[in-house]
Amino acid sequence: MTDRKSTHFVLLLLLIFLALSTGLLMHVPDHTVQAAPQDTIVRCEPASIASDFTTPASFKIYVENVSEMNAADVRMDFDTSIVHIQDADPDMPNTQIEILDEFLAPDFVVRDWADNSEGTIWYANTQVNPTPPVSGSGALARVTLLPQKAGKFTMHFTHNELVRGNGTEIPSTAQDCIVLFYDPNQLEFGYLPVVLTQ
Repeated sequence: MTDRKSTHFVLLLLLIFLALSTGLLMHVPDHTVQAAPQDTIVRCEPASIASDFTTPASFKIYVENVSEMNAADVRMDFDTSIVHIQDADPDMPNTQIEILDEFLAPDFVVRDWADNSEGTIWYANTQVNPTPPVSGSGALARVTLLPQKAGKFTMHFTHNELVRGNGTEIPSTAQDCIVLFYDPNQLEFGYLPVVLTQ
C-alpha cells in the first residue's frame, strides 16, 4: 500500500507540474499595485534663491523625472529692476547663459540668451543622432544673477517644451522660482525664511 500511495503522490506532482507548465491551471491574477509615474517638472535648482544684494547668485535650469528627452525649449522672465543676467561668454553677441553638458548634450544650441532690457531668458537645444535620449533628472544650463538692488520677485517659466526623439512633446509642469536679494544691514532675525515662503 505504501508503494502504491507513493506512486500516486509522484503522479499527482507530475500532473501538477504539467498543468502549470502548459497553463492548464487557472492563472492567479497579480494584484501588485504599480506606482504612478512621477510628473516631469521644469524648475530652478535651487528652487528659492537668496543672497546678499552685493553678491551674485546662480541657479540651474533643471529638469526632473523626464523620460526619453531629446530636446528642450525653456523660457523665463525676471525683474530687470532687481537683477541683470551675467554674460557667460562676452566674446559672443548678446548676453549668454552657460550651457551645461551634464545631462542633455549641447549638440545643436538654438538659443542660450538673456535679454537684460526685456527681462527674458531663453534656452533651446536639441541633441543630434547618434546621441541617445536622456532619462532621469539633470541640469540644462546655469544662470548667474547680478543684483542691482535689494528686492524680491518671482521668476516665471513662460514656456517649457520638452521633446522626444520622434518629435512628440513630453508633458511637463513648470515651477516658478522665488528670488530674494537682501540688504544685510536691514535684515531682521527671522525675516529671510518668511519672505521666501510668501
